Amino acid sequence: VARALAYAHDHGIVHRDIKPENILLSGDAAVVTDFGIAKALSASRTNAPGGTLTQVGTSIGTPAYMAPEQAAGDPNVDHRADLYALGCVAFEMLMGTPPFHGRPVHQLFAAHMTEVPVNVATQRSDVPKSLASLVMRCLEKDVAKRPQSAREFLQSLDTITTSETRATNRMSRMWPVAVTVAVIAVATVAFFRQREGNPASAPAVASTVRSIAVLPFSNSGNDSTQIYFAEGIADELTTALAKIPGVRVASRSAAFATAKHSASSQDAGRALKVSTVLEGSVRRAGTRLRITAQLINVADGFAIWGDDFEENATDVFTAQDELSRRIATALHDKLAVANASDGSTINRGTRDQEAYDLYLRGRYLWQRRGESSLRKAAALFAQAIAKDSAFARAWAGLAMVQVVLPEYIAVVEDTLLDAGIRSAQRAIALNPNLADAHLALGYGLMNRWDWERSEAAFRRGLALEPDNASMHQWYGDLLFALGRMPETVNQMKKAVQLDPTSAVMAVDLSASQAYQRTWSDAVATGRRALELDPGLGNGYLALAQTYIQKGNADSALAAVAQASGSSDHASLYRPTMIMTLSLAGRTAEARSVLSELDAQAKKGITGWYWSGMAHAAMGDNDVALASLTKAVDLHQADLVLGIVCDPAFARIRSDARFQALLKRLKLGACVLN
Repeated sequence: VARALAYAHDHGIVHRDIKPENILLSGDAAVVTDFGIAKALSASRTNAPGGTLTQVGTSIGTPAYMAPEQAAGDPNVDHRADLYALGCVAFEMLMGTPPFHGRPVHQLFAAHMTEVPVNVATQRSDVPKSLASLVMRCLEKDVAKRPQSAREFLQSLDTITTSETRATNRMSRMWPVAVTVAVIAVATVAFFRQREGNPASAPAVASTVRSIAVLPFSNSGNDSTQIYFAEGIADELTTALAKIPGVRVASRSAAFATAKHSASSQDAGRALKVSTVLEGSVRRAGTRLRITAQLINVADGFAIWGDDFEENATDVFTAQDELSRRIATALHDKLAVANASDGSTINRGTRDQEAYDLYLRGRYLWQRRGESSLRKAAALFAQAIAKDSAFARAWAGLAMVQVVLPEYIAVVEDTLLDAGIRSAQRAIALNPNLADAHLALGYGLMNRWDWERSEAAFRRGLALEPDNASMHQWYGDLLFALGRMPETVNQMKKAVQLDPTSAVMAVDLSASQAYQRTWSDAVATGRRALELDPGLGNGYLALAQTYIQKGNADSALAAVAQASGSSDHASLYRPTMIMTLSLAGRTAEARSVLSELDAQAKKGITGWYWSGMAHAAMGDNDVALASLTKAVDLHQADLVLGIVCDPAFARIRSDARFQALLKRLKLGACVLN
């Protein structure tokens, strides 16, 4: 990484977002990626208009790895900010977490600017002092005290490597002996703990352990572009194990999100409220595929089963089926689960391994969302279909992309939604029991305002997968659009119960609680969402909307201010700011922001729904109705976001023109408790 930075800096480029996600491994090399917010050194030293990618006082980067001068919005950030970020990455490699881990975003900014992180040398006696010192130098607040170039860092690192080689070689000769002794000791303790430590412990485990979470498998190879494959295996195993009678399996999204924020598999299991977790690793190199897996008893952290094997990488299906069979057998033998083998075979829907690989890659990108990832996912699903036109899951994946992509582009494209509906119907024709296909169909029909058929699709999907958190969430979205608030709250609660780590689902629940007028619940849920993801802009905006409904202008202003540094708030930010400023009596400022919003609507950057909402809140009834009429005429997707019950439209709800728009949308009255 230092070599890559040295090369970039030599060519006048500052990366400004060095973090683990932007470092890929390929063979024996680390590849630094994503120079999307980099800028030329010359530009970083000028405040001339157009001479920099950011304005004075604006910070860009990732808070956990952001240099103090970046956090402060200093326009003169130079290459030494990259060395600070490199120090944060090195700190994380040695300590397990980056400096100041676990704090909200605003506290991270303050910590980077004012606090000294714990010294690596005092916590890791096994780390060479010279290496610990070099890392801590990179984390100096004063740029003059850091290494002054990536090449200086490299030279220091080379010196450390040379001086420590002899001592390391001595230790390495002892390492196999130490590992062997440790393994024997752990195995012996585990054996006697089961046999003698507590005579009742083994039967207790067998009688109560009927819940499991499959954690994301780690990618132990040198090619991090294969992460999608490791995640895909865990995803498939989740589906396969869910079919075993008598076993409750945590949802894929909950397991993956929890694992990301947990220190250990045991902690993840506790958070997910399961008795066992399955963890493992995948190494795919050349023609060989190696998979290891083990079942962990959450109560004591001991492995109750483990296995590993190698297969030819071109025979992935055999490897997955064998692993699934062995896990099912382990569940039967160790956990007293009856007929565990009944659901052990993975039904992939294709025998074409290349099509399956393309599907896994598309699924991985779909989970990431964003316009770029979704478009790439669509291309991969289409390639999978080209390989096997009867691959129902690929058709469902394509449908899932097509029905959500309109939310990431300026204006809904009816043709895209129609294509998504057709793809979902094709998937259902090939496999009527594919829940994802019904989920996509329901969502597509919802955005086409075909409410009855949408609800039927969601209900069919729920019958197939009643524990699918996304199914409950998206069905809740439909009920929200229809104005059936008590039912909406129930569905969103179920989604959050199934995936308690999802900040987005918690935000949806908070919004529905606010529309239901249970404001204290809405505030509590909104705060919980922000604890899960302190950087979620829409979380702050949903909280602000609740405060607006309560008439609390100060709290709403504070929440909107928190959202200003986030990237996922584009549509809702300005309307919420307008409503907040109006509530606070700052009418002139609200009008100024409103003119910006109208200009964006005219350019197609934002939907007319948001302009209508803001004008309605400001009392501009005629303009609000005209904006909403344009939204309906253009069939813009935002209209499904709660127009029936939205308090912003309280002043025009009884207007005949508003009621006519609801009739065009085939919507009725708002239903509350």
